[in-house]
Amino acid sequence: MLVKDVPKDFAFVVVDVEVESIKALLGSKAKEFDSFFIRTENGEIIEAYGMHGTIPHDDKPVYKIL
Repeated sequence: MLVKDVPKDFAFVVVDVEVESIKALLGSKAKEFDSFFIRTENGEIIEAYGMHGTIPHDDKPVYKIL
């Protein structure tokens, strides 16, 4: 999947503190990524995609984590 395919209701997370929190929550499968697209419900992450790097170009791949 590419950045341009991520639904618009996902939040892009790139701030270091927030990225580290997501990595802690999602575990080892999230450790390799630098930024995330997440969807939350009632304060919990219900869907997440990881991305290498921090600039979300449309043609950049994202990887489903949750």
